Amino acid sequence: MTPCPNARRCACAAVLTGSLLMLLGITARAAPPKNKSVATIQNPIAVRSERFHIKGAKGKSSNEVFSGDVTLHQGDITIHANRARMQLSPSGNLLSASAWGTPAHFVQTPPNEAATTGVARQIVYEARHNTYLLIGGAILNRGTEHVKAHQIDYDVTTKTINASQKPGGKRVYIVIPSKHHPHP
Repeated sequence: MTPCPNARRCACAAVLTGSLLMLLGITARAAPPKNKSVATIQNPIAVRSERFHIKGAKGKSSNEVFSGDVTLHQGDITIHANRARMQLSPSGNLLSASAWGTPAHFVQTPPNEAATTGVARQIVYEARHNTYLLIGGAILNRGTEHVKAHQIDYDVTTKTINASQKPGGKRVYIVIPSKHHPHP
């Protein structure tokens, strides 16, 4: 083996390279944050539609508009709509998605949990907060729970549901399943 002409510089580079590899190894094994949707962990976004329009340049925030039988899929989330708009960060991560339909639908199936489904004329998904806002004829099914209202706000992380009707509208409808426990 040929000795390094600048042994001190080579030793420093080896230590830095080893430290960097150790850090990268730890980062690669890090678990995803708890209570976060799989979609928020920078999964690729797959969209199918009849038409597509993008506003914004690479490396800057952009708005992407899809129309005609739209299906948007990222991680554990799938949204079906007549029209959808996504807002992406400069790095290409999903910030929010709005979908319109007659009605629009979403399904989210987190690992080891029952699927949550929603239907409304408009669905707004805020990836930063992991929330859904369903507006107009909104229906949310979470496992065996069923909520129907004009507007439903659902926080996936905290499992919080807020539902409301238009002033003068019908009442909010919710079905909460009983937990039947036989008596000993």
